[in-house]
Amino acid sequence: MTDSEAHHLLGSQRNQIFTTLQNRGFAPADFDLQDIVIGEQEAVRLVQKATNYHFQITIRRFSTPPFVATYSPGSEFSSEIQSCATWSDVVMNLEFWVSYILRETEAPDLWDGLEGGNQLLQDATDEQPSDNLPFTQAELPKVRECLENIKEYVLKTHELSEAQIKIVDARFEYMEEAATRLGRKDWINIVISGLLGLATTLTFSGDSTRDLFQFAGQVVRQLLGTMLYLASPH
Repeated sequence: MTDSEAHHLLGSQRNQIFTTLQNRGFAPADFDLQDIVIGEQEAVRLVQKATNYHFQITIRRFSTPPFVATYSPGSEFSSEIQSCATWSDVVMNLEFWVSYILRETEAPDLWDGLEGGNQLLQDATDEQPSDNLPFTQAELPKVRECLENIKEYVLKTHELSEAQIKIVDARFEYMEEAATRLGRKDWINIVISGLLGLATTLTFSGDSTRDLFQFAGQVVRQLLGTMLYLASPH
């Protein structure tokens, strides 16, 4: 039995799967390509090892349509099934699937970021709760120093374009201005929303978002700890 006969797909079809992954910046070695049998039907299953995301091609040799693509993640749901009248349709859906993997793995997990925000609220200080009092004129320089340190961290830890730097500048200017008119609990919520917004706009990874909140929490404790006690929002 030759290699081509041992596989459910033609060698050219297997190669097209390989090159599709390469063309989108993936290492094919990070995937498993498996020949499987489902009932009486042959199928090929492509699995991304790190995530277990998969793309399955069911082969229906004497039926119409001849291929069925089943994959996760899908366009709008966790999984999707598409009938494919030709091999070109299979490849088109494979390219869709690869783009959905990029969408799901490159975007920051905002719920993880919110967890970091809650930790920032909880850990701001060990003092007794305040009554959302406004910052005094004597306290505002410390608030500005706190924001400058966090902003410097963002700029130093990420390679940003000029347009992105302008976004960062505008977001931190808004946080600084908000400190002059809001109570301190309301202000820290503005900071959390602002940092989450930056993480989304600048497409930070989940790890980068968590690191940002950890750093922000340290700065807040060091510079504003005696001014704040902030409980988690309800």
